[in-house]
This record gives sequence, structure tokens and C-alpha cells, in this order.
Amino acid sequence: MHKLHYKQEALAWTEALPMGNGRIGAMAFSGVLSERYDFNEETLWSGYPHDRSRPEAAQYVPEVKKLIAEKKFLEANRLIEEKMIHTEASTYLPFSSIRVDMKKRLDFTIGCAPGYSVLTPHEISDYYRELDMKTGVVSSSFTYNGNKISRRAFVSHPDNVFVEEIRSSEEGNLHFDLRANCALDHMVKSGNRFFTITGKCPVEVWHGIHASDPDACVHEYDYKKDTIPFCSTVQVLTDGTCITAGGVIFVCNATYATIFVAIRTGYTAWNESPSANGLAYAEACAEDIRLASEKPFEELLARHTEDHAALYNRCEISIGEADARPTNELLDAAKTEFPSALAALMFHYSRYLLIAASREGTQPTNLQGIWNSEVLPPWRSDYTVNINTQMNYWSAEMSALPECHMPLFPFIKDMAEAGKTSAKNHFAADGWVLCHNTDVWRMTSPAGIKARYAYWPMAGLWFCRHIWEHYDYTKDTAFLEEYFDVLVGALDFLNSWLYENEDGYLTTVCSVSPENIYTIDGEEAAVSGISSMDIGIILDFTEYTAKICDILGNKTDIKNRCDYIRTHLSPYKIGSDGRLLEWSEELTEPEPGHRHISHLYGLHPGTSIRPGSPFFDACRKSLETRLANGGGYTGWSNAWIINQFARMQDGESAYKYVKNMFRVSTYYNLFDAHPPFQIDGNFGFASGLGEMLMQSFGNNLTLLPAISCEMNKGSVRGMRARGGYDVSFAWDNGKITSYTVSKNGITVLSGGEVPYPFTITLP
Repeated sequence: MHKLHYKQEALAWTEALPMGNGRIGAMAFSGVLSERYDFNEETLWSGYPHDRSRPEAAQYVPEVKKLIAEKKFLEANRLIEEKMIHTEASTYLPFSSIRVDMKKRLDFTIGCAPGYSVLTPHEISDYYRELDMKTGVVSSSFTYNGNKISRRAFVSHPDNVFVEEIRSSEEGNLHFDLRANCALDHMVKSGNRFFTITGKCPVEVWHGIHASDPDACVHEYDYKKDTIPFCSTVQVLTDGTCITAGGVIFVCNATYATIFVAIRTGYTAWNESPSANGLAYAEACAEDIRLASEKPFEELLARHTEDHAALYNRCEISIGEADARPTNELLDAAKTEFPSALAALMFHYSRYLLIAASREGTQPTNLQGIWNSEVLPPWRSDYTVNINTQMNYWSAEMSALPECHMPLFPFIKDMAEAGKTSAKNHFAADGWVLCHNTDVWRMTSPAGIKARYAYWPMAGLWFCRHIWEHYDYTKDTAFLEEYFDVLVGALDFLNSWLYENEDGYLTTVCSVSPENIYTIDGEEAAVSGISSMDIGIILDFTEYTAKICDILGNKTDIKNRCDYIRTHLSPYKIGSDGRLLEWSEELTEPEPGHRHISHLYGLHPGTSIRPGSPFFDACRKSLETRLANGGGYTGWSNAWIINQFARMQDGESAYKYVKNMFRVSTYYNLFDAHPPFQIDGNFGFASGLGEMLMQSFGNNLTLLPAISCEMNKGSVRGMRARGGYDVSFAWDNGKITSYTVSKNGITVLSGGEVPYPFTITLP
């Protein structure tokens, strides 16, 4: 199953179908009377390059340390919120939509010219639309009065443009008006068969305070500020008559028309002036249009599909029987009797989204990938880095898309540079730091007004795990060399932030468990001594960094620092009820079903808690308690739970939340519902299903470690195991019928007819 398909047009944004080339995103509604595409460009953000840290905050760190050591958590929480945080990330902005209003030619003339009118619904039949994930093409078709209108659209990575072809089955019987609606302050200039939109991003976006509309969005424009300029060109090529006026392109008497959209901005880097350094963006936009429009549509399509398929076709899974029902009908059926093919469809869709949103040389995916229709989107559609951005890339390596993982690493390197200022100004520390939010300007200081979100300096250390993951799958030592200084900078921060407590253990100055709170005497707070999440991240970081020191050699001092921290760090604790403690003390939770399960980091994505660990059962108890109290109610949290149960090798519980994902957390276009839309759940789902089917640690590869009895038949082709191995296998009724493990195209192990779970020792 590699298609999403429907028998009706999209009526809501969460029914529209996504396309992208890593930089430009488009959402296709495939309407009949009025077709609509919404566009985004990955660097279209509010704000401008400047430091948002508070130099005065560092002076309060010794007092916070003292209050935490004395277990005066409420006082420490108040001090942090009053003196040490308060800023916000910038906002990821929508660009524009184009609307294609379909017309029909009248049987009489108006004056001396033929007349045209809009189509009407009762004239339409045989409507169909689909997203073919193998080709990355959205297509739709319908018939009116015997005339079939067919449309194909894609966003080309090789040619840097959106392209749509519209065709009529009757010669000269295609007629439409095309116009754009830009969400930002802009100007429109029309030319021969094209128009160009230019403008500049706002400094900030917020909800206005108006008696008539308190939720109205307000743009703050300040043209003295160095915000991001942009340019877009829309062009139509057709065999019919084409007239452009006032930002509208009129097409009539055509058999076909090809629509091109190019978008460029002046953004070049987080610390560079977009107006001074991005002066060539308009010229680049014009060049994108010129080069693309010189190629026939079929050539553009072939270049696009070849590029897309080279990534997409590497990996495939099937579970159960294929189901040809429209996607919305499958989702409706999932609420009662679950179609097992949905799980594989979502896995493929997640890989499709990663290819569309994250290409080498682009920005990494944000909370909504690259697709956003709102001027002030939920959570600013920023990078929330206390799990969400990391989750976006959990499946990249295992699903054979290491190239799509690559945008994250320059991003991390930027943070390592930008985060030096915040480490000094907010934490009185060496090295570099990243807190829970960031944006295209690489903000690293605490964001927001609540300590539960803002005052958590561990995001940088968590991101470092991705450096290790990429190496562990690829064994690229040159990559490790390039990013080793990033690890050292994170270690420098850690050395500054840890100190020896009265029990002789290393502990953090203070800690939170994102984004949870506890109560003391009825008052809410978030900070405490070292949390279980911080323990998991630190154990994880010091273990793989020490391994990297051995791999690269001549890094004895760095390895010794890692070993010392790991062997002297405060241990995990188990509470009186058998759960893994979330904070440093056993504290009262006002929301025992909280969406975050941060304290289980050591189980997944970390590896410090494994089967046989004294804390393994405490993790299960914690997770079961969370769920018994309503946890897992957001899409990404549901996805994380699948991963957690997979690591516990509990296939039945994992599959319960596979099904739950479709029943409560998935829109008709298969976007993840927080709600509202967040893309992390899509990627987290792919990781969780992947972990159910295959897990690899060190030299051990386990096939089908956590599948349900309902997943009694299926196959996997081209999944990746750590060490650079490609793995394919099939199973049926309790047995693996065949398996092949290869490396660099050479088979190293093969066999079959073995019961599962089945563990292989890799060479």
C-alpha cells in the first residue's frame, strides 16, 4: 500500500495532501470548482538575527543551586521564573495559496467574445484524487459534460519548483482563472503569463486584543529590523489563450496548462543579515522558473520521480492483507475493526513525509514538518526540542533514509556555536547549551515564562545522541571527526552544571522533567534535584562519547571525563509504589496521566535501562500507571508509547497503541493529531513500528522482537540495522519463513523457518 486515495475533494487542511522538496512545501486540496494549493518555504520565519539571552540571569545560579540543595524547590522555582527566563521563539509562517477556479465555455457569446461561467457541482462525476508515495505525485480527475479534466502535481527537488499540469480530454476545452493570496505583507507585479509576489516577514506575530475579535492575529512589521525578505513567481504555460492582469492569470480555450511556482527568501544563516547576504534571492527565484519552464512537463516529472524513488524505494513493509478501500474509509473502519494494512501505510507515509520535508542542505523539520497554514500556528510551529524535533528523526536511519537525517547535523553545529552565549549568560557554565525551544535564528536561551518548559538545559545533550546514531548505522568515522568538537562542548557544559552532593554523587544544579509539575502544599513547581530524564540523557551521552573517543583514538582526557561522570552520577531511584521516580524526590503529581514520559528516556530512546536492569520493571510500572490515568492522549505521546512497549518486547501492548493512533490521533490525510496537527507523531509511529519488527544493539539483531498475534503475516525489505546492514525477512503464522542480511550489496547471512523472536549475531 503506497497510495492515499479518496473519492471526494479535501474540505479541510487536514484532508489535503502534502508535497515537498525539503525546502518548499505544498498542500493539495484538489477541489473541482475551485482548486487550491497552500505553500510554505522552510526559511519563512518571523524575527531577525539577534541574541535573546539575559546576561543578568547567571548571577542567580548560585542561589538556585543552594535552594535546590536545601530542597527548597518552591523558592527555587519562583526565583527562576522571576529572574532567569522570559523570551519566545520566532514563528514559522505560511507563504501563500493559489486558487484555480475552473470555468466552462458558454454556448452563446457576450458581446463579440465567448462567455465563460463557473462549473456547478451537479455537472461533476467520476471524481478521484490520490497521493502516490512511490512517485511523490498528487493527481486528481473528474468529468463534466463528457470532458475529463486530469491534474498531476509535485514539488521537484532537482528543479526547485512546484509544477502542476492540467489537461482536458477535449481539445480547447480547458478554462480557468488563477490567483494567489499571500498571508504576509506583500506586493504583486504582473507580467506576460506570470506574476511575482515580493515582501518581507514580520518581526513578530501574536494574538491581538480586540473586543470584537480577541483571537485576531496581529503582525508587527518594522522595516528597520533585518527581517527575512521573500519572492515568489507564478507562471503558466499553455496552448490556449493566456492573459495576466492584476495578479490574476486567465486561461481559456486550452487543452493543457502547466503551472509553475518558485519561492525564495533572503535567509542565508542564523547569524547573517538576510537583507545584506540574501540579495540574490529574487534572481534565484527567476532562474528557478526560467530553467524549469524550458523543460517539457514529462521531463520535469521524470527528473522528480527518479530523484524521489531513489530514496523511497529502498525500504518497504507489509502487514496482513492489502486493502484497496479509500483512505478515509480505512480510518473510519479502524474505529471498530482495525485494517492491519493501515500500519504499513502509515510507515510508508512517514518515510514519504521525511523525504518531502528534510533533504540535505535544508533546514530540519519543525513541529509541522514544512507544512503550516496558520499565521500564528500552534506553538509557533517552532522547533520544540524536549522531544518533538528529536522524534522527527528517530526513524531516519532504520528506514534507510540517512540522507534525510543530514539537515539535523548542521543545525546541531549551529546550536553548539549559538549556545555558548546562553551557557554563560543563563547557566554560568562553559561549553554550549540548548533549552526546550528554538527557531531558524538558533535561539538557545530559556523560552517562555514557566520553569517546567524553559529551564531545562539538556536538549543539546539529547541532540548529540543523533550524532552517535548516524555513526552507529553508517560507521562513518569522518563524520565523527567533524562533529567531535560539538560533543566536547556539550561535555564542557555538563562538567560545569554537575557538582558533588552531600551523598558523594554528581548531581545537576537543578533539573526539571519536561513539561511536568508536582505540588507541595498545594503550590505547583517543576524544579528539583536531578531528574530521571537528566540521568538517562547523561548516562547515554557519556557512554557513547567514551566509545567515540576509543573509535577516533588519542582522546584519553575526554574519555576519562566521561567515565568519571558515568560512574559517579546520581543513580535512578524507585518510589514506594515501584515506579521509577520522575524527580529527585517522591513528589505529588497533579496530573498522573501527563503526556510526557520523560523519565523513561533511559528505556527509549536511550539504552541505560535494558531488560534485566533493576529499573526495567520500574519503567513498566511507571508507564502502566501513566496510561491508567489517561496518558498517551496526544499523537506524539501515543507514538512514544509504541516505542516504549517495543523496547519492553511487549508486542500486544505496542499494537494496542498502534491501533489507538488511528482511532484518536490521525486526520483523514494521515497527519498526526496532537491535536492539533504535529508531524512528530507520524515519524515516531514509524520508529515504533520499526522497533516492533526489528531491533539492533551492538552485534545483536533481533527480528520480530515485539509483534502482536494480530500481525501474523508480513514482510520487511530493506530496513537498516546498526553496523550498516540491510535486512529483509518474511514471516507467517509464528515462523520467520526467510531472512537475508547484507552489507554493501553482499549477503552475509540468510536462512529461514525459525520461530520468532529470532536473534542473530552479526559479523
